Amino acid sequence: MRQNLPSRRRSASQHEAEAPGPGPDTATERAILASIFENPREALERPSLRWLCANAPRSFSDPLVGAAAAEVHRQGAEANIVTITQALEEAEQIDTEGRRYLLGLATEGISIDLAELDAQKLVEDRRPAQLAQALREAAQQVENVPTRTNEILAVAWETIDTLAQEGPTRSCRYKARPMGELVRPERDDPDELLRHRFLCRGGGLLLAAPTGIGKSTLSIQFALCWALGREALGIAPARPLRSLYIQAENDDGDLAELRDGICDGLEFTEADRAEAFERVTFSTVDDLCGLTFIAQAFTPLVEQHRPDLVFVDPLLSYIGADVSKQEVVSPWLRNGLNPILHRTGSGLVLVHHVNKPPTGEAKREWKAGDFAYIGSGSADLANWARAVIAIRSIGDHSVFELHLGKRGKRAGWTDPDGRPCYSRRIAHGTDGIYWRDAEENEGPAPAGRKVTVDPEALVALLDGKELSTKDWRTLAADELGASRTTFFRVKSEAVTRRLVGLSKITGKWGKA
Repeated sequence: MRQNLPSRRRSASQHEAEAPGPGPDTATERAILASIFENPREALERPSLRWLCANAPRSFSDPLVGAAAAEVHRQGAEANIVTITQALEEAEQIDTEGRRYLLGLATEGISIDLAELDAQKLVEDRRPAQLAQALREAAQQVENVPTRTNEILAVAWETIDTLAQEGPTRSCRYKARPMGELVRPERDDPDELLRHRFLCRGGGLLLAAPTGIGKSTLSIQFALCWALGREALGIAPARPLRSLYIQAENDDGDLAELRDGICDGLEFTEADRAEAFERVTFSTVDDLCGLTFIAQAFTPLVEQHRPDLVFVDPLLSYIGADVSKQEVVSPWLRNGLNPILHRTGSGLVLVHHVNKPPTGEAKREWKAGDFAYIGSGSADLANWARAVIAIRSIGDHSVFELHLGKRGKRAGWTDPDGRPCYSRRIAHGTDGIYWRDAEENEGPAPAGRKVTVDPEALVALLDGKELSTKDWRTLAADELGASRTTFFRVKSEAVTRRLVGLSKITGKWGKA
């Protein structure tokens, strides 16, 4: 909420403070004061905000803002807008227009975390100008009274040293503890959100999938099933969870279709629907991004609803900058979202697109750890996330592979022999919009399984078009699961039977 607030007329009775540095950033000052008004007790516990109040009004360029901040420091944690305006009126530092201005400012609701960052920057940004001003004053005095040069320089150096050190006491709000104090979580750990500590409060889960396959459907399905305490596609909640779904791409009609398709496909009873709908809320935010999204939408929504889980769908709608740059991604995740998650105890499911997938043989060469980095952009997306779930195309329009790319063993999946596994096949619903576990023989044969490919199936891939050998082989791998050896063997048989021919003009294969 860094919007410019309404201007006000300065009256002669208002306190005139000396501007403390370079051109005043009054919008930031007012935003800082708004956050102080919202929670004076917490503001006075933050080093930079406390220092600004203690050194007000000279620490602010706006006289009324500085006077109000000084009153907060004088009155302490019990200060409020009424007592502050009363004190300013008694001191003849505010008029009627200024009183209305402060009353309006007190409703802005700025995040205290962002205000502390702004306060730190405000102090540091003004320091060079203050030092330069001290040097200019010393030079002018030396020029006017050269006989007192040594005395003037001594005073100037003392002033410069004071200014260089001046600022909020950098007390550390972090504590170090002996390692032996750590206690392993109990079986019914209240911080556990997804079994078995796959995701806990304050943590983030990256859900990455190709575009257009149903990421939003999967997100809403997770939220609705977990609201009932039920597992969804093998991922179980620790208890019935409340979720807040923040999205940018679907209109109300789309969301209603997804909701009803999921409930119908999973055979929710009327009681199930009522219970799930009560625990899942949503908000469409399609006009904010970057830190503005965090300050004006994410933070107030999470603080108002206090959900167990927040779904943000999709990341690219909200980050507001190049997702491939760590200097963009890390501050947005770690300094923007993390403090809110830690303060409220919510977990975050961040929905994201995948990198353009490899095809053919390269697709089958993906290793276990590769799936943690499937999300498009900076590697810090996967480093930040406590858990990663990825959906990978296997060349079928309705059957896909769901991979647990990070912390996957905690979800408790096992293969038929009881050994831990990290992927399973999922499919679109056959009678509506929802996801389900795929049947055993649905989709292409899994990598490593011997497949049977006949010449007719291979030729059918040409489907009236001409393909180069490389493109034909890649398509056969994606659609039929054919290995390189199988492709060339079956192609040779198709050529022998004159089912295909090689064009002498284009050098491509087509049906004979």
